[in-house]
Amino acid sequence: MKSLIIGAGTYGEVYLAYLQDAGVDIIGFIDDSDEKQGAIVRGVPVIGKLSVMQNRWAIKPLITYIHLPIYTTP
Repeated sequence: MKSLIIGAGTYGEVYLAYLQDAGVDIIGFIDDSDEKQGAIVRGVPVIGKLSVMQNRWAIKPLITYIHLPIYTTP
């Protein structure tokens, strides 16, 4: 199962570790930060900005799931 994670910040990186431990194949991050474009996070590339997702028909065959890690306070 190939997946994308939206957000390559702290929570995205923590969620990446969780998914990798579960055997999920993460093909990349989507992040709107200019500083993160082209970065590698724990071996996984930041492949573009959210605007990449606007053409969902082009990207749909490549992925099975899109993950959006969020932080909630108790």
